[in-house]
Amino acid sequence: MVVQIFEPSLDLGGAFVLKLYDRRYYQREQNYQEREWSISRDMEFEKRRWSKEFVNFFQYMMASKNPFEDGEGFWSDSDEDEDDNDDGTNEVFDKAEASAYGELIFEFDCLRRYRAELEVYRRMREHGLDGKDVPRFIGSVRVPRVYSSKCCQTESSKIKGIPGILMQYVPGFAVMDLYDKQSLPASREDWKSIIDDCAKAVQYWMQNMEFHNQDNNMTRNSVVHWDPIGQRWKCKHIDFGNCKFKQEGMRRWEWRRMQSCPYEEGAVIHFMAHMLKEKKGFEYTYVESQYGAQLIRDFQGAFSTGKEPDGYES
Repeated sequence: MVVQIFEPSLDLGGAFVLKLYDRRYYQREQNYQEREWSISRDMEFEKRRWSKEFVNFFQYMMASKNPFEDGEGFWSDSDEDEDDNDDGTNEVFDKAEASAYGELIFEFDCLRRYRAELEVYRRMREHGLDGKDVPRFIGSVRVPRVYSSKCCQTESSKIKGIPGILMQYVPGFAVMDLYDKQSLPASREDWKSIIDDCAKAVQYWMQNMEFHNQDNNMTRNSVVHWDPIGQRWKCKHIDFGNCKFKQEGMRRWEWRRMQSCPYEEGAVIHFMAHMLKEKKGFEYTYVESQYGAQLIRDFQGAFSTGKEPDGYES
C-alpha cells in the first residue's frame, strides 16, 4: 500500500510503499480446500498459537532448509498411521487442528518472505544498488495487531505485530506492460533499452550477490520510471520474498545448478523476446551474458549431463 509520511526529524516526507507480510491477505495456493482467511480459521490458530506443539512445529520449519518438503517429517509414524473416523476427521489431527496448522504455515511463509526480502535489500545496499536497481529501502516495521475477543486466550503483549518494510514509492509501469498494455508512456524505440536495463541488474546479482530469485514473474515484479537525471527510462526490481541464498559450504557447481532453474536472465530476455514478437510483432534482439550462456551449456544444453566435472573449482 502507498502511505503518506511527514516526519521532519527522520527526514521523511511524501509517499512511500508500506509492504506488510500478513497471512490474512496471503495469496493462498489453489490446492488448499479453504483458501480464504476466515475468523473461524483465525480463532483455531490463536487458541493454539503458544502451545508447545505449535511452537515446536514452527521452530522445526524455521530450521529446515526445505521446509515445505520436510514439514511432514515433523510428525511421528504412529501419528500418520492413525485411522480416520467415519466423518473424515482424525483422532490425532482433526479438521479444526488441521485448519490451525494451515494458518501456522501461512504465518511461517510470510515471515520467511519478509526475512528474505530484508536480506536482499541489505545486499543491494552493500553493493551500492539501493535506490538504483531497486527502490530505496527505508526500514523494517512492525504493525501492532491486538486481539480483544474473550474466546481468544492469546496475550496480545506476546504478539510482536505484523512484519513489514517501508520503501521508496516509484510510480511507473511493469516491464511486462510492454506487451500486455496498449497505451504506454514509453515509445517502441525505448523498449529494447528498458528490457536491457532490466536484464542488466539480474545479470549482476546472479554473478555477484549469491541469491537466487525463484519467482518467474520478474517482468511483472518491476517498475519502469522516467529518470530525469539520466534522461532515460529506468527499471527497478521489486518483490524478493521468493529468494533463496547460497549456503555456506555449498559447492559452486550445485549453486550454479540452482541458478539454472528457474534461469533468471532467461526469465527476462527470453520471455520478453517471445511475448513481444507474439503480441506486438516487435523483434527484441538480445545478447546472452557469458555467465548465462555457461549455465545453459552446463545444465540445459542438449549435450549436458548435469554432472560436476572432475577437478571443477568448488
